[in-house]
Amino acid sequence: MRARTLAPWLLAVAMTLGSAGCESDPLDAQTWIDKLDDRKELPEALRRLERLKDPRSIKPLGETWKRLNKQSSVLRALIAVASHVDEKGKAQFKDAIPYLIIAVKDFDQGSGRSIDDAVAAAAALGASKDPGTIPVP
Repeated sequence: MRARTLAPWLLAVAMTLGSAGCESDPLDAQTWIDKLDDRKELPEALRRLERLKDPRSIKPLGETWKRLNKQSSVLRALIAVASHVDEKGKAQFKDAIPYLIIAVKDFDQGSGRSIDDAVAAAAALGASKDPGTIPVP
């Protein structure tokens, strides 16, 4: 009879311990990419992604930037990740270029923030050294 009352308790303990092992890894970029949609988590997610410099975060950062009305902090995080030079001596601009081009082409002339973002994006495009970013007639 005692085993019957102990079994539910043991099951609850096992489930609690099992779920504790499923916590997100703070050193995995995907943990923070998943939090880009949460306004409360966004500032921390941006800080973490900038530190991790994982190129997998470039497209999600770009899409978040577009979705959040071209928020400057998101663009700056995208630029920081894309411009990071990896162990092979290469930056990761390829996925960032479409977003950087939008930032340069579609800036608001009446907004100092938008102008500053366009300048930062233009500098990043120049650093990319991708000849396809500058159309030549």
